[in-house]
Amino acid sequence: MKEFNYKYDELFNPTIQAIHNLGGSASVNEIEEEISKILNLSEEEINDFHRGSTSKLTYID
Repeated sequence: MKEFNYKYDELFNPTIQAIHNLGGSASVNEIEEEISKILNLSEEEINDFHRGSTSKLTYID
């Protein structure tokens, strides 16, 4: 199984790019979906990324 394995600081640029792509404003879910597209995440990575009702972005420290 392929896991979502990005470090916190590796997600800054994709997050900024996602917000820019979405017109400068978006919900957390919209941003996460756009980041998934930007990083070309597989279904397995997306499923690993979303654990229950919270994503790994919420846990990253």
